[in-house]
Amino acid sequence: MAEEKKHGGAREGAGRKTTGVAGKTTNISFRISPEEKAIIDEKAKAAGKSTSRYMIDLALNS
Repeated sequence: MAEEKKHGGAREGAGRKTTGVAGKTTNISFRISPEEKAIIDEKAKAAGKSTSRYMIDLALNS
């Protein structure tokens, strides 16, 4: 009779969870001052968006 393995292999539910957004694989970076970042963060928060979503919307809708 074969004994069941109790060790090794991936556990159910283990690993990084997916974001549910497919195809987002590229990063864009640029340098800004701490003051500029604070202003952008404030504007994003006031718009109810993440900083990334705020910047994407701003870039694509201008």
